[in-house]
Amino acid sequence: MTRVRTVRALIVAALAAALLPLGMPSAYAHVHPTPADLTGPGVVFIRSGYHVQISLIEHNVTTAHINLIERPYDPVLETGSGFVVDPSAVIVTTSAAVAPDEQAAKNYAINSIFRTTYPAANYPTLGVPRDLLTQRRFGPEVGGPADYTPENRLRACYSGRTNSAGGCVITLTQFVTVYPYVTDQAKYGALDAKVLTSTGSGIAVLRVSAGSMPAVNLADSNATTYHLGVLGFNAIPEKKHLLQAFKAHLDKVGGTRFKAPEGDNRPFQLVTPAVLKAGLQGGPVAAELGQVIGMISATPVPPGKPGAGSPTLIRTAAIRAVLADPKLKVSPTHGLADGNYESAMHKFHNQGFAASIPGFRLALAAYPGHFLAAQNLAIALAKTQAGQAGPSVVPSAVVATPPATQTSGQRWWLWLAIGVAVLLIAAGIAWLIRHQRQRPPPAEVAAAKAAHGSPQPGPPRPSGAARPDPRASPPAGNRSPPMPASSSPSRSGQPSAALLTSSPARSDPALMSRAPAGDTARPAAAKAPTFCTTCGGRLAPHHQFCGWCGGHVG
Repeated sequence: MTRVRTVRALIVAALAAALLPLGMPSAYAHVHPTPADLTGPGVVFIRSGYHVQISLIEHNVTTAHINLIERPYDPVLETGSGFVVDPSAVIVTTSAAVAPDEQAAKNYAINSIFRTTYPAANYPTLGVPRDLLTQRRFGPEVGGPADYTPENRLRACYSGRTNSAGGCVITLTQFVTVYPYVTDQAKYGALDAKVLTSTGSGIAVLRVSAGSMPAVNLADSNATTYHLGVLGFNAIPEKKHLLQAFKAHLDKVGGTRFKAPEGDNRPFQLVTPAVLKAGLQGGPVAAELGQVIGMISATPVPPGKPGAGSPTLIRTAAIRAVLADPKLKVSPTHGLADGNYESAMHKFHNQGFAASIPGFRLALAAYPGHFLAAQNLAIALAKTQAGQAGPSVVPSAVVATPPATQTSGQRWWLWLAIGVAVLLIAAGIAWLIRHQRQRPPPAEVAAAKAAHGSPQPGPPRPSGAARPDPRASPPAGNRSPPMPASSSPSRSGQPSAALLTSSPARSDPALMSRAPAGDTARPAAAKAPTFCTTCGGRLAPHHQFCGWCGGHVG
């Protein structure tokens, strides 16, 4: 029975080890902030266009003077999102977000000044287009007095030259403005950006005049990612225009094309070309624990190709290669505001509202205007004042935000431990079943007990007396004489008849009278038992003690 009990104990221990990770209060019971919570502070909105200064020249030979009309315009031609990769205000976005169309800016200024100077009510044939970024189509140019009409003047402005009717003089200056995720854009936002580089691969790097900006956690690769979140803005960040987050999946682990979350082969239609143009292009793509594994491209996959209509992913490997250029030498990293904010968010999401307040305040001290820190600080203060302060000490996550090569679903060592425990349980159950099958039927055990008799208890031992050890040698005065040579086991491995019937220790009455208390001798003629009368285990003919329970063979 000793072996059976040992195996049963091992099975119970393995079962407990398999179930322990499911209920242990560790990092896996810890509620992590969402990708939007961790990445959101480092996401920015970007607008680019031109400062246009236009001078409209009106010329007519019938008058004695030339009119000059000047107007300034600031058309915004491109919008996009981006993300901070270094607290020194280095920002990554798509090249399309910082490459406005120069001709579109000129068209906007020309159409705008003609619309205000020559109202449609007075000049119904002028035909200024409704889309101010385009041009009106003209027929062949005519001469004579018609050259002095506003139509020919508009034609001259579109062509970039002057004619007898006049023309336009235009100067342009490009601008790129960054709007971080702050509480007040007039106080903390609307930052002029300098384009450090813009590559043909669609990656642009900017810098603004700010310090301690929240930065994202830029991963090394997307080799093992699948479930993602696409983040960005479609307007200047404020209370009415919060961070946008779209759930997405890659078509395969480590891929670059998106697909519908349902798991079919449809394109990722949540991010349409219109949505990209509205500002989501260049936004970060974050994995489960907030690590940024890439950037969403500016243009969707063209028709006729796999994933047509869906945007693609620009991997972090390409982004890091651009940042590592000798002209830039930017090393992505976190800042003081990020550490304090992330620590506070872990406490905040685990109901430790009072415990999160110092962290949010430190994040705001490092970066005034931090939108999410200010928002969550207000909630934490309100909860604390309402008596819902929560635990003063919140267990921190054991595993920090991992790189892209490690996701929350890849705790391989946990599943390995559970697998080993399951194998141990299965092996133990198989052993118990095999042992149970080797035990004799109850009828045979009862017959063995009836044939050989149950062991009779001997006289009681004195109090404190030690139980005799059946493995120890008997006392000197109680030793059995040596076995005769004929009593040695035969070559076949079976005991000889002399061992079973002629052993002096079993046949001499004098020796039997000196047997230890409680040890009832078998008659010489009795047949050797086949099963232990105590536990039912199988016995060999020469066994004096049961190999299963250790009991004396009665």
